[in-house]
Order: sequence, then C-alpha cells, then structure tokens
Amino acid sequence: MSEDKLVSLLTEIRDHLSSIAKFRPPVASEAAIQTSYQVLARILATGNQLIWMRTTAFITINGAAVTALQALGATIGPLLRIVLPIAGGAYAVLWYLSLKRAWAYTDMHVRLMRAHEAALGLGDLGTYTHGQGPAEASKGGLGGVPASKFAYATAGLFIACYVLLAGWAIYAGCRNPAHQSGASMFFPGAEF
Repeated sequence: MSEDKLVSLLTEIRDHLSSIAKFRPPVASEAAIQTSYQVLARILATGNQLIWMRTTAFITINGAAVTALQALGATIGPLLRIVLPIAGGAYAVLWYLSLKRAWAYTDMHVRLMRAHEAALGLGDLGTYTHGQGPAEASKGGLGGVPASKFAYATAGLFIACYVLLAGWAIYAGCRNPAHQSGASMFFPGAEF
C-alpha cells in the first residue's frame, strides 16, 4: 500500500469517527415537555401556597409580638423595651429578603411555564401565556395591588411599627427616667 493511500484511509477513518463522536443534544419529545410542564405546575402551586402560609405566620407572629410589647411595655426593663423592637425589626427585614427570594423563584417558574407552553404550541391557550398570575396582576383581588407587592408591604408595615416602638421607648426613657413604675410606656400617666 502506498503512503498516500494509507494517509487517505486514515483521514477517512478519522473523519468518520469524528462525525460519530459529535455531540448532538437530545430533542425533547412532546411527552417529556408535557411531563415537565405538569411537574412545574405542581412546584409553582406548592411554592405559592408556601409563600402565603409564611406570610400568614409572619403577620400572626409579628401582630402578637407588637401587641405583647404594647401590653407588657411597663413591666419589662428599659433595655428590653429597646432591644425587642430592634430585634423584631431585624427579623422583619430578614423576612422581607427571604420573601423577595421566594417571589423570584415564582417568577422564574412562571417564565419556565411560559416557555413550556410555547414549546407545546399552546399559544394563548396556555394558562401562563394567556393571563397574568396573581403575583403579576394589577387588577387582582387585593384592590388592584399585585400579590407580591401586598406581601412586601406587610414587612414594611411591621418594620415601621418596630422602629416606632423602639423610638418611643428611647424617647420615653430619655424624657422620663423614672418611667420604670407601673405606667405604660405607650400611654404615659396610665397605670396598668
């Protein structure tokens, strides 16, 4: 065998092997896309339920904490009257950041659902392509406020309450150091 023929044969084998070894990404079948769509829908529904369960727990816990601070204000020490609202405010800030992350996951899942609907060729028949979800809707059941903005507002409300409680405790402590009697820190002169 001549050298040219050998080189030609080796080149042909190399080309053939490289064409076989080329990566071809798998093409998703319609059944795989439908299954993935169903899984994403369940994840999205569960995630949204968890967001609202967390929001309800947050409002309940913080409502009870603010009420307890108002009711027990005169019976706790001056340092606790300042530290507890600050700790509550820090908790509300961290909760707000956690909530923002949870809504980011919801937004990501909605975008994935819309991509799946496009791949399935649903067009405007797709639930997430056709309409807006409650997190996005500007005409939802919350007086025209998107659900995510409503949830963010709850954190802002409690942060403001805690700042006011801490500020009042500092003000009352500076204004009247003898305030340690049985008087309420929120209603000076009133005994409880």
